[in-house]
Amino acid sequence: TLLQPYWSMLCYIFPEQVGCFICDIVEADLEGLYIRVCEEECGVPWTASSSGKGSEPPSDGEQCIQQELLQIVIQKLGYTRESGCFVKRPVLFFKICRILSSSLQTEQPGEECMAFLREFLLPGISLFKCNPAMSQEFWKFLGCFPYEERYSLYSSWRGTGLERNALLSDKPLWLIRSEIMAGKDARHALKRVSKDTIRDASRAIAKVCHSHPLVVFSAILGQIESYDNLVHVMVDGLKDVTPLSLDVLGFCILSRLDGTAGGFNRSRLKDDGVNVSQWLQSLESFIGALYKRFPFLELAGITSYLMARVSSGHVMELGVLRTLLKESGGWAFADYAPAASLSMAQLEGRAGSTNLKRETMSFGVVPVFNERAS
Repeated sequence: TLLQPYWSMLCYIFPEQVGCFICDIVEADLEGLYIRVCEEECGVPWTASSSGKGSEPPSDGEQCIQQELLQIVIQKLGYTRESGCFVKRPVLFFKICRILSSSLQTEQPGEECMAFLREFLLPGISLFKCNPAMSQEFWKFLGCFPYEERYSLYSSWRGTGLERNALLSDKPLWLIRSEIMAGKDARHALKRVSKDTIRDASRAIAKVCHSHPLVVFSAILGQIESYDNLVHVMVDGLKDVTPLSLDVLGFCILSRLDGTAGGFNRSRLKDDGVNVSQWLQSLESFIGALYKRFPFLELAGITSYLMARVSSGHVMELGVLRTLLKESGGWAFADYAPAASLSMAQLEGRAGSTNLKRETMSFGVVPVFNERAS
């Protein structure tokens, strides 16, 4: 422990010689654990000597997988956190993710494991530029966590600010530098977003999202709150992003709603004190269109927040719930005036086929909606 600052300094000064050497030591120490844990799930090619034996679950007296993993990696890789030389060893990142994914099948993540994810592994994704496989591998085990723990990890990843706002925080310099470069690339891609260029722009946005989803979605939500005509274009532009990035987008939306990102104490009413603010109206439209396009996204966080706001007497966010029901749930017909006097038979007819809807309703056109979202 006393030598840790010196090892960190050496890794920062000599990343190729000292930092990569430490990573190689960790990878060599992990080889036995990786073969034992992941040979069946991942098809390790160099296990010919152990063929036929199979991977047996550890007995009560044996050490658990997470504890064995953390004893190998947590101290040594802690030396490389400030230098970012971990980027030279992407295979080591894959091995750690696969071991954690296998361990979650039989074990619950402990406090030490969560601290390792929060301080090292999750920020380490920002090191690997334009690598969707890294994001997919990380999501395999992170998706098993409840949304409260995932959003807590994302909040730690964001810290006190992004890009230049993080200069006074305890983030490593390599992370701040990569956030600034990602923000520059994201804003450059967003300048070219339109209905005609959405195909190329969506690819450029996805490339930055693989490593810095928080930076990209902060810029996207900022533009959507100012220009509501970009809502459907931006939703179409997210078709190439990974599930991890979409989950981070749900966290970013929730942060904009409760005021922990994008400005504090923003008024939800216009200056007249009657109409809803422009930023909240645009955010409502974007949430409805987003969850209609991607129905597999985590919705528990937003609904829990809306219920808590309503229970405390705040009703300005009810528009978000109304938009979710209309757009994602297929209840857009409720905006029509005759919908106020629907009979029970007509309401039950809305749950049937297209022909039944036309027979029980007189609205003419039956709206097309995403059945998976409803």
